[in-house]
Amino acid sequence: MVDITLSSDRIRTAPIEVRRWIENELAESLGMHSPAPAIAAVHHEQLVACSAEEVGRIFDFVQGMQPVVNVLLELGRGIGSRLPNDVMVAALHEVAARAHLRSPQQVIACVRILNEALQQLRSDGDALLCAVDDEERCYVALETQAHIQEVWQAIVAAHTQTLAKPIRTSAAPPYAVAPASGPALDPTGEAVPAS
Repeated sequence: MVDITLSSDRIRTAPIEVRRWIENELAESLGMHSPAPAIAAVHHEQLVACSAEEVGRIFDFVQGMQPVVNVLLELGRGIGSRLPNDVMVAALHEVAARAHLRSPQQVIACVRILNEALQQLRSDGDALLCAVDDEERCYVALETQAHIQEVWQAIVAAHTQTLAKPIRTSAAPPYAVAPASGPALDPTGEAVPAS
């Protein structure tokens, strides 16, 4: 048996596969069934809380880009874990699976578009709706997540109202059925003489 001591700096700069292996080893040694996310209090200065109006305008901007819309909706779904500073964190591979994308890199491309939309909206090149780290995790402000849900519910409600049509109820059919050919019949089924 060999004991190795690693400094936090060495662990932090290790390749992602090594960090995940260390997380798994720690989880097993502590008797956890799945590795706990080893998320330090990551501070993303550029991560901002978006208002409902901003989220609505971002929806308008990306509405023709289905993968981007899917990622935005997944950021509002509430998956992941809540960090102490009112930030939600989720694994990119989970977001990719739920958004029907093939890889975390596709999620990153969609996040880049969402961030650019917010930066244009705010005229702030540093503002981020969603931040991504080297360990394939994404971060979104809890307030932004709530506003994404709120805007999506409003869009669905508005769409539902435009589709709703009043239904007329009547015992009589709204149309008459006449035979296409052959003699006309009276209500008893007898042939009516032609006039």
